[in-house]
Amino acid sequence: MSPDKLNNLSLSSQGSSQESIDNNFDSCDIDIAIRTREQDRIIRRLNERIIFLERKLEDSERSCINQRERNDLFAGKIKDKEDIIKSLNASIELTKKYNDYKMKQMHDELKKALELSNNQNITKSSEVKYEKQISEIPEIPGLEDFEAVFQDIPSAGSGWMVIQRRIDGSVSFSEMELDHDYNYKAGFGNIKGEFWIGCEKLHLLTTSQRHELYVQLIHFNGSITFARYDNFSVGSESQGYSLKSLGNYSGTAGDALSGSVNRKFEHFQCLYFGLGQVLHWSWWLGSQCNLNGYYHESETILTDNNGIWWGNWNKRGRSSLKACKMFIRPMQN
Repeated sequence: MSPDKLNNLSLSSQGSSQESIDNNFDSCDIDIAIRTREQDRIIRRLNERIIFLERKLEDSERSCINQRERNDLFAGKIKDKEDIIKSLNASIELTKKYNDYKMKQMHDELKKALELSNNQNITKSSEVKYEKQISEIPEIPGLEDFEAVFQDIPSAGSGWMVIQRRIDGSVSFSEMELDHDYNYKAGFGNIKGEFWIGCEKLHLLTTSQRHELYVQLIHFNGSITFARYDNFSVGSESQGYSLKSLGNYSGTAGDALSGSVNRKFEHFQCLYFGLGQVLHWSWWLGSQCNLNGYYHESETILTDNNGIWWGNWNKRGRSSLKACKMFIRPMQN
C-alpha cells in the first residue's frame, strides 16, 4: 500500500474517533444537565420542606409560649383562689374561735350568775341567822352614832362588827376621784351589801379599848379561809390612820398584814389604758394583801396591787378573790 493511502486511512480513522468522543461528551453533558435539574428540583423540594418545617416549628414554639402563658395565668388564678380559700378558712377559724369564746363567756357568766345567786341566797340565809343591825354603839368620845352590822361567827363566837365587805363589785372602791380621801375617812357603801366603815371610826373604836380583827376570805372555787389578830389598833388622822398594832396572828390564810404595822393607810391611783380610766385604791403600806382594790368578776392574776387579794393564802400571790369580810370585836376576857 502506498504511503498516501496509509495517511488518508489514518486521518479517516482519527476523524471517526474524534467524532465518537465528541458524541460521548455531548451525551455526558445531557446526562449531567438532567441530573443537575433533578437535583435542583430535589433541593428545592427539600428547601420547601425545610421552610415548611421551620414554620411548623415556629408555630409550635408560639403555641408552647402561649400555652406556658396560659398555664402561668391559670397558675396565678389558682394561687389567687388558694389565697382566697386560705383567707376564708382563716376567717372561718377566727369566727369559730370568737363564737366559742363568746359561748364560753356566756356560759361562764351564766354559771357565775347562778353561783352568785346561790351564794347570795346562802349568804343571806346565813346572815339572817348571824347578823343583826343596830343603831346604838357604846358611847365613845368623838364617835357619833352610826348604823352597824354585827355577826356571830360559829368558830369565833358572837359580837363581831362588820367593818368591810366585798361580795359582788356593786359598790366601787376605785372611782371616787376627788372624794376618795374623804370617803375612806368617813366610810361609804351600803351596810347591807358592800361597804367600808371608815378610817376615823376604826381609829376611835380600836383605841377606845383593845380589839381583835377577823378577816374572812372566799376564793372563786368556793374555798374559805381566815386570818385573826388579837390586838388591832388604827392611828389617828394626823398619824395617817397608820396600823399601830395587830398583835398575834392565828388562822389558815397566812399572815399577810403584819408588814403594815406602823405603816400609813395610803391612797393610790393609776391610769389603766385597757379600761381608759384612772382607778384609786386605799390600803396600808407594806402589806402582802389588799382588800379595798378593784373588784374582778373572775379569778385574775394582778399586775399591781389594785385588786382583792391575800398573798399568803396558799402562796397564791396577787390572785383576785371572790369575796372578803373584815370584823372587829372588843377583846374578850
